[in-house]
Amino acid sequence: NDYVQKTKKRFADTITVARMNRLIKSCGPYASDAVSILNRMKMEGLKPSQQSIRLVLQCLHDASPPQAERAEKLLYQVCHEEYGGIRLTPHMCNIVVDAWGKLENMRRAELLAQKMDEEETIFVKPDQFEGTESETCFAFPAPNHETYEILADGWQRCGMADEVGEG
Repeated sequence: NDYVQKTKKRFADTITVARMNRLIKSCGPYASDAVSILNRMKMEGLKPSQQSIRLVLQCLHDASPPQAERAEKLLYQVCHEEYGGIRLTPHMCNIVVDAWGKLENMRRAELLAQKMDEEETIFVKPDQFEGTESETCFAFPAPNHETYEILADGWQRCGMADEVGEG
């Protein structure tokens, strides 16, 4: 029993963001596991990095079916202090745009891309999302060429690329 306690303590002392990121990456399409590891990081007092968030978003994207709603919610949550006020990147947002496209919900994909295009500033009120205690303000990053390619692929997947091109 003493050996188990010492082993647990030694493991707890060696938990690092890099180690947790490797665990998240190993989750593949098992999004719930990746989110659990992210929550464990917060419990342990570790501030997730941009890479941590990108890896969790990728797991949510790769889930079957993609968990775009959870991924988009995470985009809003990571800007809060509990995550270290992580700055969103176009790649992070593109993962979520693509997840909406995979679900053939192009309306939601375009809404997110539009927020990026307008570099929209969002004010998140306390408790609007679980665990938020103060108002936070953040801006979406500008889209890049990949954003528009993802949208075009999504419209193609829905069989509506011709109608979009005419508008």
